[in-house]
Amino acid sequence: MKLYSKKQSYIDNSSQSDYSYHQEFDNGLVLKAELIFFYDEYAQYQQTLVKEMLEELETEANSAKFSIIKFKSYFELALQELNSKLAVFAEKLRLFEKIEIRGFVEFFMDNYYVCSVIGDGSLTIFRKGALYYSLHNDATNNKKIDLFAELIEGDLHSGDDILFFANNISYFTDAEDFHYVGELNGTDDRTLLQIIEDMLGERTDMRNIGIINVDSVKFDQQLISNPKTQTASDYIDHIGYWFKKRRYILSVSAFGLLICLLVGLLVANFLETSNGVKLAAVDDQTQEYFSLAGLKKEIEQFKALDPTVPEKYNMYKNLENKINALEAEGKLPLDIKQLKNMLQAEYQA
Repeated sequence: MKLYSKKQSYIDNSSQSDYSYHQEFDNGLVLKAELIFFYDEYAQYQQTLVKEMLEELETEANSAKFSIIKFKSYFELALQELNSKLAVFAEKLRLFEKIEIRGFVEFFMDNYYVCSVIGDGSLTIFRKGALYYSLHNDATNNKKIDLFAELIEGDLHSGDDILFFANNISYFTDAEDFHYVGELNGTDDRTLLQIIEDMLGERTDMRNIGIINVDSVKFDQQLISNPKTQTASDYIDHIGYWFKKRRYILSVSAFGLLICLLVGLLVANFLETSNGVKLAAVDDQTQEYFSLAGLKKEIEQFKALDPTVPEKYNMYKNLENKINALEAEGKLPLDIKQLKNMLQAEYQA
């Protein structure tokens, strides 16, 4: 893969500062960052935090055990950690105004592309001269500092142009405008960047745009005709990342499934107990069917019998056999214990 980058800057150097990073690695990975810091007096510290993150990513990119899936996971975690450091930094300053940061961090690996945008910004992809994808990041919120958004990822085609604008250009353009740009692209003497620059320049001060960055990708014919096959290790890394990415949802789902299973077992046990069991008679030729509810009624009848009549002892033994049969079935031990206590208390009385 060959990456051709061009950046046009319109920032106000009196109050803003920009930071650029571009590194290509031996394994084919390309790591880039373009950022604008709107509070110049705090820009140096913020840049230090970004540089520390990029240094960690460099170490991972140069690892002998490099894997694109592992790197993506590390990339995402590094951005989350950077967000935490930026949030703590802003909290300590206790400013009334929000600290603005605009830009992106991205990486390319063969035809695979991953990017995260921070602050107000728009990312568009032109494919075969026409607008293929657009994302407008609106950073209007109550946070004290802009933070990196969720990852944008996907496969690129040879000839794709990826444009980043350091402002939400949906404020100045609409879908028809980009349709018009697509029609001009390739038929006009101007480049895609020049066409968009002229269009935006007619509608706003370009200092409101900050920067326009264009990344154009070209793939080797071998990569186009023979896409890179994934190894077993790649699939394992991909599965590991998939679970790691969704670990919270999976944990909640597993807990919910366990609760449903326990409730189902309790209901099944209750229904089974309600249906009763069959107890073989002494001659093993007949069977008596009884339930927990029926036993409770029989105990009430047993309580009403005169203690001096012989039938009470016979009924006691019959009830005792039935309760023991239920106990042997392992059904509702707490209810069975209660039945036993009721029966014994009444008999002893």
